[in-house]
Amino acid sequence: MNNIVSKDIDARRRELLMMRLKRSAAPRAASFAPPAISRANRNAPLPLSFAQQRLWFLDQLDPNASLAYHMPAALRLDGDLDHAALRAALNEVVARHEALRTTFATEAGDPVQVVGPADAGFPLAEQDLSHLDAKDREEAVERISREEVAKPFSLGAGPLVRGQLLRLGQQSHILLVTQHHIVSDGWSIGVLVREIGALYAAFVAGKPSPLPPMVLQYADYAAWQRGWLQGEVLAAQTAFWKDHLGGAPAVLDLPTDRPRQLVRANAGGVVEFSLPAKLAETLRQQAQRHGATLFMSLFAAWSLLLARLSGQGDVVVGTAVANRQRTEIEHLMGFFVNTLALRTRIDEDTTVGGLLASVRQTLLGAYDHQDLPFEQIVDALQPTRSTSYSPIFQAMFSMNNTPGGALDMVGLEITPLEQARNTTQFDISMMLTEAAGGIGGSISYAADLFDVGTVQRIASSFVTIVTAMAEGDERKVNALPLMDAVQHSSVALLGNASGDFDANFTIHGRFEEQAAAQPDAIALIVDGQQMTYEELNSNANRMAHRLLELGVQPDDRVAICAERGFGMIAGLLAIMKAGAGYVPLDPVYPDDRLAFMLGDCAPRVVLADSALASRLDVGAASLMLLDDDFCAQPAHNPALEVSPSSLAYVIYTSGSTGLPKGVMIEHRNVARLMTATDHWFGFGPSDVWTLFHSFAFDFSVWEIWGALLTGGRLVVVPYLASRAPQEFYS
Repeated sequence: MNNIVSKDIDARRRELLMMRLKRSAAPRAASFAPPAISRANRNAPLPLSFAQQRLWFLDQLDPNASLAYHMPAALRLDGDLDHAALRAALNEVVARHEALRTTFATEAGDPVQVVGPADAGFPLAEQDLSHLDAKDREEAVERISREEVAKPFSLGAGPLVRGQLLRLGQQSHILLVTQHHIVSDGWSIGVLVREIGALYAAFVAGKPSPLPPMVLQYADYAAWQRGWLQGEVLAAQTAFWKDHLGGAPAVLDLPTDRPRQLVRANAGGVVEFSLPAKLAETLRQQAQRHGATLFMSLFAAWSLLLARLSGQGDVVVGTAVANRQRTEIEHLMGFFVNTLALRTRIDEDTTVGGLLASVRQTLLGAYDHQDLPFEQIVDALQPTRSTSYSPIFQAMFSMNNTPGGALDMVGLEITPLEQARNTTQFDISMMLTEAAGGIGGSISYAADLFDVGTVQRIASSFVTIVTAMAEGDERKVNALPLMDAVQHSSVALLGNASGDFDANFTIHGRFEEQAAAQPDAIALIVDGQQMTYEELNSNANRMAHRLLELGVQPDDRVAICAERGFGMIAGLLAIMKAGAGYVPLDPVYPDDRLAFMLGDCAPRVVLADSALASRLDVGAASLMLLDDDFCAQPAHNPALEVSPSSLAYVIYTSGSTGLPKGVMIEHRNVARLMTATDHWFGFGPSDVWTLFHSFAFDFSVWEIWGALLTGGRLVVVPYLASRAPQEFYS
């Protein structure tokens, strides 16, 4: 035990280790105990690890996606640098670690590792910038650094590690090293740093390598992983994750500055912030009272913030684990890191102490089942795949716990340099690093979704919510503040500002104005077929009169389940024209969700396509089919008084209990949306809109009524086309 603890293990790993030893859980069954790792047969194809296989597939689908998996590092070297010793040290590291000289090919359709010769060497380019003046030299360093990070790797041709040595002056250099994640990870950087330091010192002194020969290589681990993780072991690990993640929301619906694109971009930005040392210590003491760690406390705060921002009481956040439990791989370079998808449920009664206890239990259970690669979890759960977001989770949390990060090179002063990252793998990711002065934090974000100002406010809210959590274990987490005093003052000022809103605004009323002003203008396009404003208004009126005959009253709820088309849009208008609020039921929802929503909203009438009616348990409600013939009904606007405060629609989101929660929206809420944004956009009859999102998703309100209330043209995108980028583009 003392030997284990005395190794170079950081505080978080030691804390978790001691916690596990104190747990009373039964030991792992002997039949599940992993065997020792042995040398793989080098005369047979060398398989990829599961993690490598995922990155290889991503590269095959979109080589540009690999840019998010570049691992750059930059060091300033001040002093008398021995160029030959540095190059020899880098070459020796490559010779020692097969991962750094590995490329990837296919044999019989399967990807395999191809290990290059030991004398492959480290590709190090040198550039002399010493002749430039200070300003030009600084600009050249920034440009070369950006280019180095953005330069693609070829997984098939290699090499997958490279460097540049920039000479700034006689006694000053910058070393740039870039690796592809498929052959390295954060822990590996620590191995690289330590080995370069030891080798450089030896070579400067004219001595041979002081490092012991490598017994195992990454390819041995990959073959071992494939052989062990099957049968009962795989079944047991898979069962845990299926139970943990089954039924979790597929997407974290954070409020974004722009709608999610069909194909997710990798462009990103970073916002930095910090937590003071006193607050960090208070959080640590609070966590210890609950048998938890500082990591668990901060993870809980991040999950809580995401839950509050999204309005979802059930959130899944990813976190990385080093996956180096076995001592024989601690000194190997390679892609060992694994990702755990951690689910947190929060309800109205959850306290700070209760949240910490829940998160502690979740993390310890996940750590006990961390052997299953994330790729296998995705395969087991079979989530709906989308090119617009990552599966299982879209938010990440990590806390730097990689050992031995400082490079010591004899005769040189080493200064790590920050390198700007303009790519990201997820919608939003938090990285924390503990230091003597407190905790440094950064939030990486998808630039196609968020503006920098939005993420700065999210960072500020994180500091606020962490501070509030530290003030008491019994506080209800949903009552914790998200804004500090300055932000509260700003919001109060905005709230007191007057707005120029139409006091008589209703959604259908504004549409009727457009239909009267331009009856022959095209309102809808569905599968190439067109419908004018007059035709749409008349169809909706006939449906509305039939709804009134069925007894629909003001502020009743009318559910509508329809495929994307003319009938769906006319049905939405008809419901509001009859004085009711529409409750959209997306046909892609599972039957149990549809049943819950119908039971919860208690509609007066259910409006549905005839092909979908059999899936709906309408209960006491009347059923009205959209494809019935309504020609006998009047085509004029119903003479019904509907006020801006009347119910317009009910949108169901993931509730705090994990069940869908209906949110009732009035006509005046939509009035505020349309009026408050009009001075920015000035939409009008010449604009063409697309209905891309589900009509059960609140962004559809902007898409549908933004078009039809301003005289524009709405193109309804078929569901399958909305999931196929090329078809949507065409």
